[in-house]
Amino acid sequence: MELARVDHETVSCASSLSFSDELHAFVSTCQLLSAAVSARAMGLRQMACDLSAVLPRPRCFADFLLLRSIVAEFAMRAIETTVPGGTDAVLPLVRLGPADRPLGEVLVACLSEVDTNSPKASAGASAAARCAKQALAIIAARCTEPDLDAAAIALEVRLSPRGLGKLLHEHAGGGFRTILRQARVRAAENLLGLSQYSVKEIAARVGYSWTSQFDRDFLRERGMTPGQYRQNDADGAS
Repeated sequence: MELARVDHETVSCASSLSFSDELHAFVSTCQLLSAAVSARAMGLRQMACDLSAVLPRPRCFADFLLLRSIVAEFAMRAIETTVPGGTDAVLPLVRLGPADRPLGEVLVACLSEVDTNSPKASAGASAAARCAKQALAIIAARCTEPDLDAAAIALEVRLSPRGLGKLLHEHAGGGFRTILRQARVRAAENLLGLSQYSVKEIAARVGYSWTSQFDRDFLRERGMTPGQYRQNDADGAS
C-alpha cells in the first residue's frame, strides 16, 4: 500500500501542528486505509497497526474522548465491511479510559480479534471467551443494582466466584470490582450529559450508596470528578 506509507510520512511530520490539524490528517489516513480494507488490499490488523502509528497525541481529556470516538466508529465500520456481526470486538475501545492501555494498542488488539487472516480469529472464539462476553453483558445490564456482587454473576454464568474473577482477568483485563466500576461510570456518563439530576441522585441511580465512593470511582476512571465532567460536557456543547 504505497499510498498508506506516503500518508504515514505526512502525519509523522505533523508534531508541530495543533491537535485539530493532526486529527484532520489522521482522519484522512483513516479514509485511505478504509478504502484499502474494502478493496481487500489490506487486512484489519495491518490497518490497525498503521493507524496506531499515526494516532495524534491528546492534549486534554476532551481530545481523548473525541479521538476515542473517531477510532471506535472507524473500527466498527471497518469490521462491518469485512466481518458482519463482529462489531462486539469494538467494545474494549468504547470502554477505554485515558489512564488505561494506549488507544493504539487496544485498536490493534480489537481488530486482530476479527481479522480473518489472524490465526486466533480463524480458530473461533473459545468457550471461555463466550462465557466472559456473557458475564460482561450481565454486569453491564445489572450494574445499577446497589448490592450486585460477584456471586450473583458467577451463578448466572455457572462458575464459582473465583472462576469468574479469573475469567474476567484473562478476557477483560480486570476483576469483578473493576468491571463493575467501569460499567457504573459509563452509565453515569450518560446521565451527567443528558439529564438534570444532581450528582448525588446520579450516584444512587447507578448503584452507589455513597456519593463519595462515586466521586472516587469516577475520578479514577475518567481523571476528573462527575461535576467537572458535566461542566466540560456543557462547555463543549455551547
